[in-house]
Amino acid sequence: MIGRVLLVAIASSACVEPVYDDRLGVAGVPTDEGALAGTFGLASTAADLAEVPLLGEQVGGGMTFALVTRAWDGAGYAQTNTICRVINYDVAGLSSAVSEDTVHTIPQVPVVITIDHASGAVATERFFELWAVRGLSPDEDMPTAPDDARFSTYFYDMDGDGNPGATMTTSGLVSGEVYFAQRKGLAFTGVVRGPDESFGLLEHKKEATVIDATDDLLKTQTVRAQHPDPKQSWWHEVRLADSAGCADLTAAVDDGTFSLLRPF
Repeated sequence: MIGRVLLVAIASSACVEPVYDDRLGVAGVPTDEGALAGTFGLASTAADLAEVPLLGEQVGGGMTFALVTRAWDGAGYAQTNTICRVINYDVAGLSSAVSEDTVHTIPQVPVVITIDHASGAVATERFFELWAVRGLSPDEDMPTAPDDARFSTYFYDMDGDGNPGATMTTSGLVSGEVYFAQRKGLAFTGVVRGPDESFGLLEHKKEATVIDATDDLLKTQTVRAQHPDPKQSWWHEVRLADSAGCADLTAAVDDGTFSLLRPF
């Protein structure tokens, strides 16, 4: 009898309780190993504060929609993100947009992810979304001054339109084009809510350099920092058909079947 009780106690102590994330107000859901393999649509919002000349601190940021492909090899996941669409928030009367043609030239992003299937906890290592930047070490500062000789080394015409860097159009306060480079570092944490859905918060650091612009007012280098309210920067992932591509994800965004609302 003692031996049986001892075995039950050992078995009970080995159970892993679902993780409760008090930042989100929800608990993780246990899943089988490999259950998070497949194709997913990912929406993420990276909110920041930008120092705008003459206007002071302004809330900015935007939403990114990415196609996530994730494979399970029996020990861990291999994940790649493909950026499909970016929506920028208006800042101080200035609207900005990047075409989907430009967005589709962003290099695919490898992501190191850890999922605790027993507790439902999920986290990534920091990964980088690179706009018109290549060969730059993560520990090396981005070039910012136009006379920096490193411009031609690290920045390139990503979208192949004949202009330096990546092209963004603006309207409202100033209409024109901005040619820029950006390195966006991201790290996700959160919970698995089942084999078809996960969500949580993200930490981000955006380093952008204006290489040139069609109007001098657009050539200002803006310093940005993550919004201090952590819930303003979040991510939400839902399963799509394995055959889905960017067109399927953006169509789901357009027809409202992929929600743009924070899920917690």
